[in-house]
Amino acid sequence: MKTLLLMMLFWAVSISGAENPDEKLITPYPGTAVNTNEVKDFDEFDIPLAPKKNGKIATLKKVQGRWTRLEYSFPQGRSALEVYKNYSDALVKGGFKIVFTCKKEECGVDGESVNGLGSWPYDTSHYLVASLDRQGERVWVVLDIRTESIIYVNVIREKAMETGLVLVNAAVLQKNIADEGHVAVYGIEFDTGNAELKASSLPIIAEIAKLLIAEADLKIYVVGHTDNVGGLDQNLDLARRRAASVTKELVTRHKIAANRLSPQGVGPLVPLTTNGTDGGRARNRRVDLVKQ
Repeated sequence: MKTLLLMMLFWAVSISGAENPDEKLITPYPGTAVNTNEVKDFDEFDIPLAPKKNGKIATLKKVQGRWTRLEYSFPQGRSALEVYKNYSDALVKGGFKIVFTCKKEECGVDGESVNGLGSWPYDTSHYLVASLDRQGERVWVVLDIRTESIIYVNVIREKAMETGLVLVNAAVLQKNIADEGHVAVYGIEFDTGNAELKASSLPIIAEIAKLLIAEADLKIYVVGHTDNVGGLDQNLDLARRRAASVTKELVTRHKIAANRLSPQGVGPLVPLTTNGTDGGRARNRRVDLVKQ
């Protein structure tokens, strides 16, 4: 079989000027044309990592991040195996790890789709999942080759969700505490491993102060939460110190009585979601206000 090695581009060239850097993560197979190009800046996906048996896919990998889906026409005069081998070889040479692969009936084809990733159609010829850890992020490539008809290349770059798009004010905090007895607060930011408040945190702390001024009898626990990166004792201590920093800011700048605030830290012990993705870890890093 003649090999047409695909060039891996990655980030050797600055991506700042690229309209969509994921299109240049791996070059298209010669002789193909892009039929469609779909991009979602942040979403959650289940990637099949095992064949379908008894109507179920045994292993699904849940990832969150930026998704690019490229649909290519099939090159004339090339077999599905040849196209698959070129992509597979290029990914390996580019440092990717092949996580799962199957072909034809091995995939358990039945025409069902999972998030548009690895759709197991009747005419799937080859399916491949590969991953790469690079420059602080994990990149997934999901390749779905239809028998001499269409090539789908999905690129998912795991990342934390962009936050700060919805502002929380004192009224929202007040309602959540009244209804639930507690509220998770985002936007209180620290550098990694640090308990010193970043300047970007001050507006949300000012809203907490407005709540406490409006509710003069309200006493709260200020509870720090972390993700599970690092040791337990380290994270418990970090969570306590971060809660103490929030409390200190409320007392010193906003003149809230110290006896109304009790800083606590539970580290990674009360996650809201998985710590297995950047988005999950970002959601678990928070400060809770709990009514005493």
